[in-house]
Amino acid sequence: MASVDLRAVSKVFEQTQVLHDINLTVEDGEFMVLVGPSGCGKSTLLRIIAGLESVSSGEIRLENTCVNHLPPKARDIAMVFQSYALYPHMTVYDNLAFGLRRQQQYRLGEKFFCGLMSNRRAVDQRVQEVALTLQLENLLTRKPKELSGGQKQRVALGRAMARNPKVFLMDEPLSNLDAQLRGATRSQIVQLQKKLQTTTVYVTHDQTEAMTMGTRIAVLRGGKIQQVDTPLNLYLRPANRFVAGFIGSPSMNFFPVLVDEEGLLQGPWLWQPIALSEQQRHNLMPKRPLTLGIRPEHVCPASLSAAHIQAIVQVVEALGCETNVVMEIQPRPDQQNSKQDGQPLQAKVSPNVHFSVNAIAGWVIDPANLYLFDQESGDVLMHP
Repeated sequence: MASVDLRAVSKVFEQTQVLHDINLTVEDGEFMVLVGPSGCGKSTLLRIIAGLESVSSGEIRLENTCVNHLPPKARDIAMVFQSYALYPHMTVYDNLAFGLRRQQQYRLGEKFFCGLMSNRRAVDQRVQEVALTLQLENLLTRKPKELSGGQKQRVALGRAMARNPKVFLMDEPLSNLDAQLRGATRSQIVQLQKKLQTTTVYVTHDQTEAMTMGTRIAVLRGGKIQQVDTPLNLYLRPANRFVAGFIGSPSMNFFPVLVDEEGLLQGPWLWQPIALSEQQRHNLMPKRPLTLGIRPEHVCPASLSAAHIQAIVQVVEALGCETNVVMEIQPRPDQQNSKQDGQPLQAKVSPNVHFSVNAIAGWVIDPANLYLFDQESGDVLMHP
């Protein structure tokens, strides 16, 4: 096992810079998740750690040793790919044993020898241990074409586990699985990582995977790290509007507001102003353009006369344990020419509350649960 330390890592493909001065430390035994939208550079960063891509600048250090110029085979890293990458002509047993059989490398003068492990019993014992852990013992004689998607994924994980590497790298390994199997395999990976205590860097675009699997999460956007923190802190204390909107499902609601001289939030879609406490408005300049953020679970139904927001119900998603409501926000009568800046209003309510499509519903916002962001930079200025 080893720590992974990225120091000012940048990557440029021809004229396009895809990574910008990435600084990130993954502690020994930690499960670090890299999450972000497609094209943010997370898979490129993983390939750089593995040695499949070179860095344009910066350092990659494993166990405090710079590995920039080491080939992938010399880094003692195992990678699990999105496409499984199994050898189709080999059985499950041979796929699991392949890395072990090629693990010992010897150098004599200027020649390299990649030979079989001398102790075949040790290889067999390790393969049987991994197969038992992943419940593959009854599939060892099958070939990949005879396996389901979940079984192929377990074989790919087992092949990485068998070598007992210092670091696991996983590049969206669950994206090809159906929802139910993805949830089960996700739990297996977490349990295995806790059992093995191997340093793991896991890439995904699914924020649910990130929240449920990672010890810490690094959120990327446009090749830059936006925030690194625990799942709960990312949800409760996002560093900026992007993180706040990316983490959480349904995503956070945003709309523009101003703080007036009396400390009231005013906006064209606020039918009643929202009063801030003296502590909340301490660092807020009056008349400064802000973005109000509120989680769907903190948008509560109310009568139209008492509502902060009035909105036309567009979609009602009954999920059993809860109901998601998607609405079009209605501006006040004196603000009919205003255009909405952002997404429709989304609310998460009890399944016992019923709504009709095209009906006008009233909603209140609890000041204790709102977020305020700078409109220009997107940085958080106030959180609960």
